[in-house]
Amino acid sequence: MHIKKIITFLPVLFVILFSPVASSQEKILSNIEINNFVIALSVEELVPQGVSTTFASSVSRLYAFCEIKGALEEINIMHMWYYKEKLMATVKLPVNSKSWRTYSSKNILPEWRGQWRVDATTEDGLVLYTSEFEIE
Repeated sequence: MHIKKIITFLPVLFVILFSPVASSQEKILSNIEINNFVIALSVEELVPQGVSTTFASSVSRLYAFCEIKGALEEINIMHMWYYKEKLMATVKLPVNSKSWRTYSSKNILPEWRGQWRVDATTEDGLVLYTSEFEIE
């Protein structure tokens, strides 16, 4: 009688132990949307100013601005600034509500002409969104 119960229970135990279960981090991230991810000359009262994809080499600082929607709890995102595929800066940004606006900035030297990008990522490196721009 006990053997029959064990044989009946084994498939259930197998499913419980070995079925893929989404981690709490995956559940949190599945709701996140990044909206309005732009590069700008400034940010005033959480509104990006001078948004473009091309900037003059005379610019001394740029801002990566994004709106994050759907965070189920407080998390962090990263802004990863790349110049010609070389990582130039990493900025950790807290997200503290379901609807959150945030930004990072980067000083730009005149000789840093060419292709740039900013990746918005999770702390684990999962790319959520990319914004590309050029310094002329």
